[in-house]
Amino acid sequence: MQTQKIKTQKLIKVGNSYAVTLDREFVSQSGLDKKKDVTVQYNISEPSVHLLLRDKPEVGYTTSERKLTKSEKSAYLASEITPEFKKWVDKTLEEDRKSMKALAHL
Repeated sequence: MQTQKIKTQKLIKVGNSYAVTLDREFVSQSGLDKKKDVTVQYNISEPSVHLLLRDKPEVGYTTSERKLTKSEKSAYLASEITPEFKKWVDKTLEEDRKSMKALAHL
């Protein structure tokens, strides 16, 4: 049974991020809890913004709806990479650029 509810919510500041609260009733009925990971998909198309919240899918596996697209997989993987790790990878690749080029042409 599908139930649709529309409710006005405010964004709240949590550290350097923002959050939207969810009704206790919704969380209970959906089977979510505070320790469960979820996927939030952002879609910004003028003049509106859409957010899709669903159980966190495993990359490459079929969700209850469909298989993830390549861009969805990329977005999911990018969300799992910390800025510090990305900075370290970029620095390492820059430092080893000559070696990488030599290896590419073996």
